[in-house]
Amino acid sequence: MSEPPPPPSYAELAALVAEQAAQLAEQAVLIEALRVELEALRRQVGRDSSNSSQPPSTDGPAAKAKAKTGKRQAGPQPQPPPDGQPPAGEPGRDRPKRKQGGQPGHRGSGLAPVTTPDRRQPVEPSCCAGCGGGLGGASGTVGARVQVFDLPTFSLAVTEYQMMRRRCGCGHATTADLPAGVRGGPTCYGPNVTAAATLLASQDVLGIERTADLMSALLGVEVSTGFISCCLTRLDDALTTAGFEPALKTALGEQQVVGPRPTDRCRPDRCRPDRCRRHQHRTGLLQPARVHRAHHERLHRRRAGPGLVRRGR
Repeated sequence: MSEPPPPPSYAELAALVAEQAAQLAEQAVLIEALRVELEALRRQVGRDSSNSSQPPSTDGPAAKAKAKTGKRQAGPQPQPPPDGQPPAGEPGRDRPKRKQGGQPGHRGSGLAPVTTPDRRQPVEPSCCAGCGGGLGGASGTVGARVQVFDLPTFSLAVTEYQMMRRRCGCGHATTADLPAGVRGGPTCYGPNVTAAATLLASQDVLGIERTADLMSALLGVEVSTGFISCCLTRLDDALTTAGFEPALKTALGEQQVVGPRPTDRCRPDRCRPDRCRRHQHRTGLLQPARVHRAHHERLHRRRAGPGLVRRGR
């Protein structure tokens, strides 16, 4: 018989214990990381519109079934009274619930029929609604009226100006000048097209390319981005010549408060006279505002500045 292996020495046992302790520590770290990840996944799976800011459209079948079960267990909901007020003793009893739409005293606005429309178009019935016979030559009156407010179909009209040349008795020939708003060249856009392009391009949300697209889609006028840039440059020159920026800075400097809404009302329970701008505006504690360069720097050439043109605005 073979002899049994000799028992391990103390050094070998100590090394084995140290190795097992290292493995246990590594396993403990791994188990803790997996536990944290499992909790995060459970929280993510359990999130729905009832316990998070997710919209109801993202709820899964389980969340919808859970919501149905909760409503079924809660029983039928009490019907609100006819006057729209909550029952006595419930929160919100003292606050009247406003109806949807315009409130009493609100000045509404809408289309009002005109006395003389631009065009009247009679609409004839195709046949008799009773027997189905024809109605040609039958007498009738206007049964109903509907006035439709719409824009006419736009089409680019071309006008050729012929500058006449007349020769005087002295022998000198004189040619008529171009009409107002008409630029030189064999062809050019008129003042209405220029005004529409300038108005669209001078808005903050539209750039040069989108302005050209809108001119084509809305008005049927195919313009280039270079034409839009020229319109912005002419607008900048006109504003500079008219002294718009100095007048704007002067008007801002004369105001007591630049920005806050002008009102004399402030909440007495939260008003702090040392910090409430409304209170100071009402009592005259605010000094005339000094217009800093940053206040008007965005206004300077922001509509038609060369920098905006270079950036494709």
